[in-house]
Amino acid sequence: MNLGLRPSAKSKKDRKEIKMTINFTNKTIELTTAEMKKASVYNSDAYKALREARIDNPSFKIVEKKAAKSKDKFARLTMKDIAAHVEKYGSDNQKKNFEFLTNGAEEKASFFEVKKWFMNEFRLREERNEYRSKVQSIVECAA
Repeated sequence: MNLGLRPSAKSKKDRKEIKMTINFTNKTIELTTAEMKKASVYNSDAYKALREARIDNPSFKIVEKKAAKSKDKFARLTMKDIAAHVEKYGSDNQKKNFEFLTNGAEEKASFFEVKKWFMNEFRLREERNEYRSKVQSIVECAA
């Protein structure tokens, strides 16, 4: 019997499936912290999936795996960090440009615009890569 009611819509967050990894080498069932939290809710989809995995692999341990950290060293760069670097190492022209971007009379630039300017202006990524390649060549010559 159809009453014309729609099934309740689940948010995207609720619809996301659990992506556990069953590691046969280490005999573990690996879940992220978020998946562990979802699986701790009784009778949720994540709970049922984990329960099913435990039934299929009763001797396996449940392990929480840590999320991979960003390899980009500049991913956590803040406006405060940029301002400190510009103040310490910037030329007069770079300091004026930074002031203009951050304290513009009409419109301030967004953080991402300032970060893009900063990365292009100071070329820290290229300097770090050059340093690493130089160290690598020295190590290879010594070996």
